[in-house]
Amino acid sequence: MQGVVYWQPPRQALEKVQKLVWEPSVSRYGADEGLPELREALTKKLREENNICKSSVMVTAGANQAFVNIVLTLCDAGDSVVMFAPYYFNAYMSFQMTGVTNILVGTGDPDTLHPDAG
Repeated sequence: MQGVVYWQPPRQALEKVQKLVWEPSVSRYGADEGLPELREALTKKLREENNICKSSVMVTAGANQAFVNIVLTLCDAGDSVVMFAPYYFNAYMSFQMTGVTNILVGTGDPDTLHPDAG
């Protein structure tokens, strides 16, 4: 389920957006992996606060983009995957566009949505 709010953002946020939208770096598509400054800050945080030194950080615009990037990272053409119903149609398409040739869809319990691994 996707959450869709029914209220407007705060007035201060709307006023800030009115100014920012004319800034070329804000109103165009950015790099797929996210803003370099944000990625550098997150990498630094992971290194200094979490002792994670060998990391690659990506900041996505949403869950679909994140899922596609994970599929592209983990799967190669010709791989096989198992998905459990119900699933979001974009997930299936992400595997297809990666070249995954065997997509096995397993059943899930319609009441709990837990996969049936039996």
